[in-house]
Amino acid sequence: MSSIEHAIIRGVPLFAKLDDAEIERLAEIITVRGCLAGIPLFEAGEVSDAFYIISRGSIRIKLPQKPDQKIILQRGDFFGEMGVVRGTKRSADAIVEEDSVLLEIKKDDFDNLMALDADIAEKIVSAFIDRCNAMTAPETEAKAEKTGYVPADRACRVVTIFSPSGGGGATTMAVNMAVKTRQYTGKRVLVVDADLQLGTLHMALNSQKGPDTTGVFNESEISGFTIEKYRRQLHYGIDIIPSPMRAYEEHSLNPAVWRSLVNNASSMYDYLFIDTCSELSELNLSLFELSDDILFLLAPEVISVKRVVMAWDFLNRKNFPTERIKLVLNRFRKESMVKAEDLEERFGKRIFGRISLEPAPCIDALNEGTPVVKRAPRSQVAIDMSRAIRQLLCLPATKEEQAQQQSFSLWNIFG
Repeated sequence: MSSIEHAIIRGVPLFAKLDDAEIERLAEIITVRGCLAGIPLFEAGEVSDAFYIISRGSIRIKLPQKPDQKIILQRGDFFGEMGVVRGTKRSADAIVEEDSVLLEIKKDDFDNLMALDADIAEKIVSAFIDRCNAMTAPETEAKAEKTGYVPADRACRVVTIFSPSGGGGATTMAVNMAVKTRQYTGKRVLVVDADLQLGTLHMALNSQKGPDTTGVFNESEISGFTIEKYRRQLHYGIDIIPSPMRAYEEHSLNPAVWRSLVNNASSMYDYLFIDTCSELSELNLSLFELSDDILFLLAPEVISVKRVVMAWDFLNRKNFPTERIKLVLNRFRKESMVKAEDLEERFGKRIFGRISLEPAPCIDALNEGTPVVKRAPRSQVAIDMSRAIRQLLCLPATKEEQAQQQSFSLWNIFG
């Protein structure tokens, strides 16, 4: 590889923090590829199996959402790296505009290099996060459009799921809402288990293998590199950070560490779901403050309602903005003595969602470690959860959901 091509590699922001020896190691996995004009390199929706740096010639990028826009990349520009680093599919078409020479880095080779060399991995991930953060600034948007780097919307939505009663279904709700969010939007979704003592998120998704997070939450900060290192990628298209294998003591949990996690994850994902324990701990209160939406789960049972009332009144005394809270009536039964109308009157707001009591599909899904929306998508509980996430995301109801609303008007949560 020529010294000119080495200089081109060094000009890629993703590799800006690598030293000369590390650039040499990177060069070992790069293939020089000649391409004739008119040849398509890849199309939107395809698997991201490589990314490219232009050594000579030009490449045309075509965005599905902007078909009339023509973006031309030239020598020194690069493309396709976002899908490789994140493990997502292609977001645009790439066509060779004129005869070109490309420096190709295959995803498998790139992943192997990252796994074998921790120093290179840390520097590349750090540069990647810096680039993501920089692309959110208004003054860089024009440059991004010009170079063909099209960042996703960085307004990450943080959703915390909380049940004042143990076993109230917070983990099940977090898992299924995350999976449906990915299915409906195709965007990046992370689920974090904030129950560091008795968390079971990994079991609900049958994710038993992966790095243990014991010790992570005792650090002074959870960086983007730490998130990349400890996240587990699941075939549902979502990532998770599970609770540690060893329980933490409550007094050792530093809310500042969680603020760093949420802030750094927000630059990497479009949606962040947080599964919490059933206590009004300092950690949970900090997570509430960081959230755009807090789903309060309550069952139509006197004890469950009493605990929610106590939590609600406590937050009101703390002047917490309760408009962020959405009440979800879980394990709903028509014949329950606790009526939704009475709850709405007590809390002064509408019930956001009603999730039917349907034990069989839920128990089977939990035992298998499979989201019920995947294992039993036609069950009433799965339809209710799907409807709730559509309402949260302001998406229209599907035809099946519309039919369900007509058949079960009592369960209509669209108000």
